[in-house]
Amino acid sequence: MKKTRLIPYTLILPALISYVTWHVIPIIGVMRLSLFKTNYVRTKWVGLKHYIDMFSDPEFLNALGNSVLYVVLVVPANLAIAVGVALMIFNTKENYQTYVKTLVYLPGFIGALILSATWAWIFSADLGLANQISVMLINKRVPWFSTRILSVLPICIAHVVTGAGGGVILFNASMKAIPSNVIDAAMIDGCNWPKIKLRILLPNIRGTVVLVALVQTIATLQLYYWIRFLAPFDYASNLMFRMMQLAFQYNKYGKGSAQAVVLMLIIMCIAWFQFRLMRKAK
Repeated sequence: MKKTRLIPYTLILPALISYVTWHVIPIIGVMRLSLFKTNYVRTKWVGLKHYIDMFSDPEFLNALGNSVLYVVLVVPANLAIAVGVALMIFNTKENYQTYVKTLVYLPGFIGALILSATWAWIFSADLGLANQISVMLINKRVPWFSTRILSVLPICIAHVVTGAGGGVILFNASMKAIPSNVIDAAMIDGCNWPKIKLRILLPNIRGTVVLVALVQTIATLQLYYWIRFLAPFDYASNLMFRMMQLAFQYNKYGKGSAQAVVLMLIIMCIAWFQFRLMRKAK
């Protein structure tokens, strides 16, 4: 009997060892490193100095503000597109649903380097597609990536367009989990498809909406490659980019680790809040 009780713990032991090795120990190492001033040539104990100085650093505050801005612009837009597409294709043929889901999800398979090169051409200051459209509409070129907002906006557009596929698949699967007799009863009562989608499907996927919002928020806070390849400037940076820049470009590993800890705490707080929303949505 005792041996039987040990079987579940034995089965999860490899995953537990992997988690502790690749997650817990590095997190403890980063937290420890944040208390030192080091470039791995010279190391000096500074305690909480990095954390104290951080909130008077204008570059950190700018990166923090940009992180919030990216989340505010990207997450609602991503949710709106994903929910909208999932609702539109719900009552279509299965083959068409598969085609749309594949088409929307496909950009996620393409490497960030290729995607960023494509979007860099689209928002090129001279011959880019965005500026060609701008010239036709307002007879004026837009100097993309020259200011904060003109850098944040195209990065958000690129991230939303290429990142909505996963949400569409999750929302579509969540809608299909709704019992068909509920929809049939609504149709017998005279409801048309727009009413069914707004009053039955949409309320029943609230938990999935919160889950996707959580995943998208965490992914947006960790946005790095789009900034690195499109607008690697201080005025476009977020906490993730600033942390990577400090640690691996300027060799300020202590400061970079402190900002990594702050980013981790922000993500944990957001996750805790959204998990509470998920419980209420059930």
